[in-house]
Amino acid sequence: MNVGNNEASLDSLLRSVEDVFEELFDYQSSDFSYNGPSSVYDGGEHSTSLIASWNQVLEACSRLDKILSDFANNNSHTVRYATNGSAPHRELSAYVYKLRHWAEKCPVNVIRQKLSTFIDQPHFSSFISSKVHDRVISHYIPPEDTEKHLGLRFIEEEYFMHQERNRNSHNGDASRELSTNQLSRNGASTTLEDQKYPLFFRAFHLFSFRLPNFIQLLGYHPRYLRRFLDFHQSLFHDGRISLEPKLVTYLGIMACASFDCQYLMELLKESLLPDDRFLIEGLAGISSETSLESSTNLAASNVQYDLQALVHLNHILAFTPWKLESSHIMEIVNARWPMDKLVQAVIVLTHFHSLSSFVLSCGVAPESPMHTGEPSPNRDPASMNSQRNDDSHSKEGSQFIHQLRKMPLKNAEKQHYKRVAEIDNVTEKQEGQGPVSSRIISDANLKYVGQQRTTLESFKQTDRYRMLFTSEEDVNEALDMIDSNLLDNQRALTSSIHARIDTAFSLTYNRYGVRDMLGEELSDVDTSTFRRTIPCTCLLAHGICYDDFNYDLVHFVKEKCPDFYRFIKLAVVDPQSVSRHTFLNSFPYGLDHSEKVHICILVMEARMQIELFYAMTAINKYRTEKITSDS
Repeated sequence: MNVGNNEASLDSLLRSVEDVFEELFDYQSSDFSYNGPSSVYDGGEHSTSLIASWNQVLEACSRLDKILSDFANNNSHTVRYATNGSAPHRELSAYVYKLRHWAEKCPVNVIRQKLSTFIDQPHFSSFISSKVHDRVISHYIPPEDTEKHLGLRFIEEEYFMHQERNRNSHNGDASRELSTNQLSRNGASTTLEDQKYPLFFRAFHLFSFRLPNFIQLLGYHPRYLRRFLDFHQSLFHDGRISLEPKLVTYLGIMACASFDCQYLMELLKESLLPDDRFLIEGLAGISSETSLESSTNLAASNVQYDLQALVHLNHILAFTPWKLESSHIMEIVNARWPMDKLVQAVIVLTHFHSLSSFVLSCGVAPESPMHTGEPSPNRDPASMNSQRNDDSHSKEGSQFIHQLRKMPLKNAEKQHYKRVAEIDNVTEKQEGQGPVSSRIISDANLKYVGQQRTTLESFKQTDRYRMLFTSEEDVNEALDMIDSNLLDNQRALTSSIHARIDTAFSLTYNRYGVRDMLGEELSDVDTSTFRRTIPCTCLLAHGICYDDFNYDLVHFVKEKCPDFYRFIKLAVVDPQSVSRHTFLNSFPYGLDHSEKVHICILVMEARMQIELFYAMTAINKYRTEKITSDS
């Protein structure tokens, strides 16, 4: 049997299905007005439909029927015995798993059904080890929870039910539409699902007809997911940066390889051709030969830059960003990197560093066993069923949140916050939590990072590296300096960065967990103190101390919930060490899984804020020094 012919047949099939998707998911804006088979609803003159009408869905289904039928009639023998009875060929399995992903994750139910029926035919059975593999979104969060809150079938049905109620309301029925801000997650699942479905629809197009599992996890919080997708679109689709998308992909792989985040690396690699030199050889394959200009910028399309010059920058940002100096920036500029391109590269690196921390901390599962098939070392099989008895911790957890809420968020004693911050770092050493350890980058990923050993450390004050006492306003101003290093048409990128960070930090449903020790729901809860403490803990671990924050809060969390404190530190400093046991046993009692995901989002955005702050501080210092030396 000629495997090459099999691959060609399946490749042709996938390309034909993608052509159908290209027409169907013609994404033009973030507006969404697809309303299903009974739709007579006009989304408004300013809305741009992802699917213009139900007739287009039917037309797409008709085309899909013909494509699948033709393939089944003409090519079924090519996949039935692909390797003459031996194990299925890897490349053939990859094609079939892509079909399986579409059968599970395409946002349009009738298309999912057609592809599912097609893929369930006997001649594909040897390629599919599990028909429900794509339904496992996280190794740490039960599938029942993700299916209930994030499953496409559920949220699609809820979305159309909500649309139907809206139509009835427009026709004078008594149904009343409630404000999202007035509703909790559980109390208003319909309204939240109404937000999720259009965002999953949008993501399916933005990620080249894939709905990644990490996107579905972010879907617990649709307001944040919208900001995240806006930012992702700015990196790869709408021209806000002048780096070629392929180079953005290279930088993303470099960043993710620093943490051995195989999941994101495989996701990024899918956009590259199999013979791509960076994919095969890593940095050695493209270090001095690749243009970093967008193909639309013809005037500078012959300019070439060396990615090898970013190896040290990537490593410092990932593990010790407080050590970034203006001298590091000078070395990169001397390697012929223009400042605007360097700033864009920094943004890409920090984005994928922080996203790696989220993926690893939440135990995001691969979309198919073709990707990261083996569990990573931190997925301890012995801990798979290890979870504390929450009943025994109910009183402790309930008291924790009540006590934390009573503590002041701000502190007026100027010396007090310094003392608490310094004590925190001293006790890290006493507890054996740091400050320094090391990790070996896997051999497979070494070619993407340029060095094998990474240093993992929390900030420890020395004569050279002093704790930085600053304000949140100063940190935001440092991020605003991104604008001064970009062209006019690229400056919306800074707003997009602020939007995702601000949304994560302000996001709340005014709830804490499912119930307190008496079984009563903790609703109408002001969670601002709890939420604010998490990023401040992350900043403190990297040498940044806000001068108006009450660091007794960090100390309180450390004493009352030491496992939770350690989780935050691991997630932001060493996310590879987060295991399922850690995830299940570290959070304060009562938090539901969406709240745990929110905490991981807070850590992710705090990490991005930290890296960008130190990077822009070093860049601004370099520019100041250069102006002084030139004058």
